[in-house]
Amino acid sequence: MAQLGRRLAILGIVLMAITMLVFGRDIERALQARCVARLPIEVAKALTTDAIAVEPGRGCQLGVELVVSSKTIVKDVVRGEPEYWFRYNFALMLQAIEEADRVLFKAEPVGLLWDEGTRFVREERVDATGGLMRVLHVLPKFEAPASGKLRIRAWLDPDKRFGATAESAELRVYDNIVRPHGEMVVAGAALMAGPVVMLVGVVLGIAGWLRRRRAEAAEAGGREDAGE
Repeated sequence: MAQLGRRLAILGIVLMAITMLVFGRDIERALQARCVARLPIEVAKALTTDAIAVEPGRGCQLGVELVVSSKTIVKDVVRGEPEYWFRYNFALMLQAIEEADRVLFKAEPVGLLWDEGTRFVREERVDATGGLMRVLHVLPKFEAPASGKLRIRAWLDPDKRFGATAESAELRVYDNIVRPHGEMVVAGAALMAGPVVMLVGVVLGIAGWLRRRRAEAAEAGGREDAGE
């Protein structure tokens, strides 16, 4: 039992080491992500880009940074103090295509909303009369083409629901993005199983050691009785 416990404890340590290696490598990849293009978008005007160079076979991601002004305000009271939020709702039609017109990614349409999606607020000034916000909306990842070149077609509709104004809009193209891998599933399983396996191994090791000590004590007591 003690030997089994030692083996399980070692296995648990190995699983946790594998987890750290996999997550460490993906963190390193994430730090290598870069913005390869920043292109202005005009509301209600079609955008078709020239070829954009990206890292072949790696993850890509598109984002849209908006500078939005709005007078549609939501008031909330938090701990007795008023807080103001303004609303916006723009519709984005977008395609990322390979040079051979193969569609790599499509969003037709996707809503750029004040309270939905993955977004990062860069700047915000708002009061009871209105406000201004700089916010980056990011879209799902996709794989870059083997050719290493893609083009973007985009169309940004005005806000027809809340009447917000896009003071400026910029399309961003990122490459070297970490994409979900099967290895991440393995790493997640190892992260959960490693400590459990190690703990079971330690418990079995201690139980085996105690059992051996009791057996040795009983054997010693038997020899003493036989000597008497």
